[in-house]
Amino acid sequence: MSETKENLSIVFYENEDLRPGLLDKDARKWAERLVHSVDKKDRNGRPVTDRNGKQVTDYLGVSRHQLRRLYDEVKQHQKLLNDKKKLHPAERDRCWNEVKPLVKMTRAKAAYMVARMKDKEKDRTIKASYDALYEFIDQSLDLIDEEKHFTAFCLFFEAVYGFYYHLGGASTK
Repeated sequence: MSETKENLSIVFYENEDLRPGLLDKDARKWAERLVHSVDKKDRNGRPVTDRNGKQVTDYLGVSRHQLRRLYDEVKQHQKLLNDKKKLHPAERDRCWNEVKPLVKMTRAKAAYMVARMKDKEKDRTIKASYDALYEFIDQSLDLIDEEKHFTAFCLFFEAVYGFYYHLGGASTK
């Protein structure tokens, strides 16, 4: 596992279109910063193997519960926006302007959660994963000015979340 931190910039759109790599390559790279696989060792530092002699892997990183909490928060804002638009179809901009502050507040919630989790954690790899989570939320929210940006963020977060699970995030504690 490399200790170097890849600097990733989030860009939702290329011209007026959603960037092709956003929901694939970019999402996977961000997910890789949230969860890391490590070979499990016993207290003497020897590799732990299963009954078949296969190396046992542990997954370190952002807790699946904490990531799900933030993801659910974003999806809740998306549902609120869609519900408001159904009630007031002629007032799309007003609906977005009512939801936008709640979306931006996700940054504060992420900051609080990350600080609490890092205070509890001793492992540097896990702390770095939480730093990456905050960076992901912070960069993304900086890009959200219009409803279409929020929609792109929702899709991006969903893709990151999917790759997180694929990479072992379901096994983090």
